[in-house]
Amino acid sequence: MKKVLIVTAATGAGHNSVADSVSAALRQLGTGLLEADILDWRALGGLSWTGQTSRLYACTIVHLPILWGLVYRLSDTSTFCRVFRRLMRKTWRCRTGHMLRTHAPDLVICVHPLSTQVVAEALRETGSSAPLATVVTDLAVAHATWIAPQVSLYLVPTEEVRMSLIARGVNSQQIRLIGLPIGARFWAGEPDSGEARRQLGLTEEAFTLLLAGGGEGAGAMLSAAEAISKARLPVQLIIACGRNGRLRRKLDRRSLSVANRVLGFGDNMPKVMKAADVVVSKAGALTTGEAIATGRPIVYLRPLPGQETTNARFACSHGLAHMVSSPSELVRTMERWLADPSEMRQLVAGAEDYRKHWTHAATRIAVVAMEMLGLAENGRPSTGDCQR
Repeated sequence: MKKVLIVTAATGAGHNSVADSVSAALRQLGTGLLEADILDWRALGGLSWTGQTSRLYACTIVHLPILWGLVYRLSDTSTFCRVFRRLMRKTWRCRTGHMLRTHAPDLVICVHPLSTQVVAEALRETGSSAPLATVVTDLAVAHATWIAPQVSLYLVPTEEVRMSLIARGVNSQQIRLIGLPIGARFWAGEPDSGEARRQLGLTEEAFTLLLAGGGEGAGAMLSAAEAISKARLPVQLIIACGRNGRLRRKLDRRSLSVANRVLGFGDNMPKVMKAADVVVSKAGALTTGEAIATGRPIVYLRPLPGQETTNARFACSHGLAHMVSSPSELVRTMERWLADPSEMRQLVAGAEDYRKHWTHAATRIAVVAMEMLGLAENGRPSTGDCQR
């Protein structure tokens, strides 16, 4: 029985979602041939600053997004990655070695950029022969932290990311254009939008906006909800606050003029997404992919500086999403779409090629993993590169 270790980190919710999707595909395709475990690399850091990465990340993107943009730019160099790996060598020598000895993986798959750096250093330190594959989740540009000398294969969602890796010196033979792995429940037809709204305690027939702040509940959701309420748009709101309990408490105290449902982290996002007519988000890659999977038009409001800004540019330039710069512009856009839904239909239609490609991304990753483990068989699904 071969062992696959999937390494992630709970910064936001998207990376863990990818880990779950890949694990599920591996279990389905490799039944009786392999077992897959998921590990959050931050657990190796204990109570040190490295173990508190998620908290630092959440505080920064919620309260100081400009600072996050600065951190993103300054860390986007090979020099930073070398320094980071050296730091890991000094502080985590025992922990990383213990991780590899405990799990004894035949293959490691990283779905988080810093996990790539941590695992690469662990493999180098221990002399492990386990190959390392990295699943890149950014849509337009591969940040430097996705890249490490020990990576055998990069699995990317778009041609733009493939070209950015090549521009950074990665051999094109080490890159597979796979798509963005989205959980199977987002592709399922059930429940329909009316039933999903009923289950959430909302009116089945009312036009519904989902304000999604990602796993950390970041972005301009509070001001967007207030602007929509002030304009008295004929809509109802689902406001997904993630782990941001403070935001949820603020919204619970507001008396909005529109019907609304405020949700925290862990609520059923496939059902929530299907309940919406429009998804308003800050341009997280997985939220974008999930909206495309469920056939919902996307509006970006104040994307997070860094990876989400490049995600937004990519999606808007390819006709996958619409960008607004303020809550008031969001209100004007919704007024226009309520009067004429043709632009919404165009966005959904424009995303159809990506929807078709990304449907089987997790399965493609599982097939690649089996190839790397020497388990590929005739008749397995093809992993050939696609046009998108």
